Amino acid sequence: MEIKVLVVKPNKKPKVYKIDNNIKSIKNIINGELQYVELENGIYLISDKNGKKLDLEFNRVITDDIVAGDFIIVGCKREKLVSLDRKQIRKYKKHFRLKADDGVIEFCRIHIVKSSNLLDPNINLKGVEKNRGYIVK
Repeated sequence: MEIKVLVVKPNKKPKVYKIDNNIKSIKNIINGELQYVELENGIYLISDKNGKKLDLEFNRVITDDIVAGDFIIVGCKREKLVSLDRKQIRKYKKHFRLKADDGVIEFCRIHIVKSSNLLDPNINLKGVEKNRGYIVK
């Protein structure tokens, strides 16, 4: 059985995909360890849990964080994945459209040295500004 989901890729408009209703289909899009974030009751954002550590391309700002790599918006009822309805698709297409304030993402793509570089104890931090756990030029 197929379900309708919204796939959001860096620098792209969100698109509706029909995928098989199983984890394998989702992993084919996400390509990593899955992380589920509930956006509202019955709506989940699924992304790569290690997207920033793997230095995947920054995608969208979600509240006070950045999602790296592709992500999916999907419905969930009784702990089973379900299609988004037309109203939900419109809402999340609008919410995740490319906007003028996506300049924040572009800034991060240009200025963040490496999102996982704070894990390296040998990095020279002299003259480097720290910002929200990341090192920026």
